[in-house]
Amino acid sequence: FRAASGVTGLFQYRKSPRTRFYGLGPGSRESDEVAFTLEETEFRLGGLQRILSTTVVDLAAGYRIANLYDGRDPGLEGDLDAIRDMLDLSDADIGASRYWSIEVIFENDTRNHQGQPSSGAVERIVFSYNHGAGDTDDLRFTSLELDWRYFVNLYKKRILVLRGMVQSMDTHGDSPDLPFYLRSSLGGRELLRGYHPRRFADNDMALVTLEYRYPVWDVIDGFIFLDEGRVFDELTDDFTFDNWRYSAGGGIRIFNHKAVNLIAQVAFSDEDVRFYFQLSDVF
Repeated sequence: FRAASGVTGLFQYRKSPRTRFYGLGPGSRESDEVAFTLEETEFRLGGLQRILSTTVVDLAAGYRIANLYDGRDPGLEGDLDAIRDMLDLSDADIGASRYWSIEVIFENDTRNHQGQPSSGAVERIVFSYNHGAGDTDDLRFTSLELDWRYFVNLYKKRILVLRGMVQSMDTHGDSPDLPFYLRSSLGGRELLRGYHPRRFADNDMALVTLEYRYPVWDVIDGFIFLDEGRVFDELTDDFTFDNWRYSAGGGIRIFNHKAVNLIAQVAFSDEDVRFYFQLSDVF
């Protein structure tokens, strides 16, 4: 919920019995696909404050519980002990977690329209400190996410959208390794669209997207895109231009000045063809 006073809140529970995983690092293989059950409960309470006409800051505290169980996909390996041995994971990599979080979100939005921007940008910075609780009270980690999106009107509503995003997860002190489901990941409808969600996972990730939008009719635009992304054990130490993965595709957007009403798209990669249909804006 978000009240007029600027208070924000979240309660979320979900259990996913066929969540897929392929191993850690940019070299994970599609043939190593396994399944697990992830049960998550999250509470979050914060306060949203506008500090400039285009800039807001959100400060929030939260608590998250995550439990991991054997997967329930009959076509994939789902036994956690077998997955640990098969993918050379540690006990911490496939462990449960409970932790408190303090999160700060800074967002500056200078787009001329929310639904179909043709100029301006959105810059977003998210930082969180996370401290374990209960059986995982030795867990300590921080998360930093930087996301930039720029919109350029090339000619008569032919719009070029540029996006760059990085995320870094760092443990501190004597903290054990992060469970794999807490690490940065690529794949799915927002991040490297031609791959299954969480297809690539590691501590850090980087993503670059180029999208070209063109008018079809009144409030309908077509678009084509190219995504390039990679995960890293340590982005600052291991950065390389090798082993980046790509996806490409296109679709249509139905919009008004305030919001996107519908997006339908298809994405291709060297592993998969994926279709997405949604009633909200993701880019």
